[in-house]
Amino acid sequence: MKQILTLLGFFAGYLSLMAQTPEGHISGMVTNEKEELLIGASVFWKDTKQGTTTDTEGRFSLPKRDQEATLVVNYVGYTPAEVQVMPGEDKLWIEVVGIKQLQEVKVSAKGFDTHISTLGVRNVESVTSQELRKAPCCNLSESFQTNGAIDVTYPNALTGVKEIQLLGLRGIYSQFLIENRPSMTGIATPFAFEYIPGTWLAGVDLAKGASSVKNGNTGITGQVNAEIVKPDQDKPLFLNV
Repeated sequence: MKQILTLLGFFAGYLSLMAQTPEGHISGMVTNEKEELLIGASVFWKDTKQGTTTDTEGRFSLPKRDQEATLVVNYVGYTPAEVQVMPGEDKLWIEVVGIKQLQEVKVSAKGFDTHISTLGVRNVESVTSQELRKAPCCNLSESFQTNGAIDVTYPNALTGVKEIQLLGLRGIYSQFLIENRPSMTGIATPFAFEYIPGTWLAGVDLAKGASSVKNGNTGITGQVNAEIVKPDQDKPLFLNV
């Protein structure tokens, strides 16, 4: 009696599985080495656009091919599997093996040589050392050849002294800082840029607009802040003694 019930159960399961597979289709299941169901695996016929993905039970269904064909299974983290399918086959159990080793990925980022921060209230244009290297110079007054934010003029042709201008006004209306600390105020302000060697510069910050409200009458046209190369960030110097 038990054998009869077992046979009936087997035939019932087989008929149920056959009923779930439409005529002219091939169905199957995709698992890994541990027989775990792979959900969302890509299953397609090789060299065609005919394919599908496995459902929540790891099953798939595809139209049959009239001749022998190759079925490809792709799943993230596993090596793609290829299975030769004969025309008479309609049920498959595909096991994807071999975890795919991903190669090392290096992500690098590079900012613009000149940029304006959108997070601050003030309009501050930052000129990096990369921008300054485009036109190497002897001092800070010659560092704005590639930047139109500051105009450098020659008020005295006899001495050849350079003077900076912001918003069309002389440098006496601009505030000059070194590491965010006021430096060379008064009559020396227009010519202070000549006293900063170009090799010392790590960058320059140019502030306009609302900076006059924050900094007072010393920065009516704007503010120039020179960032000096930090000793701990500079390249080490080696000497043979």
